[in-house]
Amino acid sequence: MKKTRISNGIQKVKVDYKDCEFGLITLTLKVGNKKTEIIFNEEYDPIPELIKWLETICKGAGQATFRLEKENKIKLLNVRITEKGEYEITIIEKPARDAIQIKRIINPFEFVKEFYTGLKRFAKSKKYKKYQWESETYGEWFSKISDTEQEEIIKLLIPYKSETLQKMLPEPGYWNILFGNQNKTETGIYFQIPNDYDNRTKEQKEQFIKECFNKNINGHKGTPLGKIKSEVIDNYLKK
Repeated sequence: MKKTRISNGIQKVKVDYKDCEFGLITLTLKVGNKKTEIIFNEEYDPIPELIKWLETICKGAGQATFRLEKENKIKLLNVRITEKGEYEITIIEKPARDAIQIKRIINPFEFVKEFYTGLKRFAKSKKYKKYQWESETYGEWFSKISDTEQEEIIKLLIPYKSETLQKMLPEPGYWNILFGNQNKTETGIYFQIPNDYDNRTKEQKEQFIKECFNKNINGHKGTPLGKIKSEVIDNYLKK
């Protein structure tokens, strides 16, 4: 591990998590007077790699690179310890005419804190639309609109005959999910109840309803931001 020091030319770091729409989280990274837009794409889900990258910086590695992909572009965020023992951030986008977007000396503590605590604050904010990034199951949605635990709903549904059960499972509605109006439901057939459902055992009925409740209804699969936790980073930020 190289010996590091705080440079007089250190640049202030600011990470602004802006919004979450259609599986994309947009943020702006500003270092000194330079800034760049960063987009997290749910398709590639860079959150686990982001945390590993920050942990590597916390451990004092000589170099740590975070790679972001979006369509046919690649953005590389590289943090290294220079020969002078300073931490330097270099951001490169490929392909691009001016490949180097940012090259500045930073305080690693401030850098890690901005990314990590900023992400955790964003996860609790109104800017973060959970259903536009994370997987939401039918059971989670039903529990939310009814303000009842999933297990309790399943127990209540088991005794119903197939014809009634069909009506008891509301249609979430694509537009309601997309625009966040989650308290309004639409009627209509959402699950096709098997013809032999009424002749099934209680255990078999429960299994069928659980399968319905586990169905993804929004098409997203991003890392749940509210569950992000790193002991390495938490301990580093306590120093």
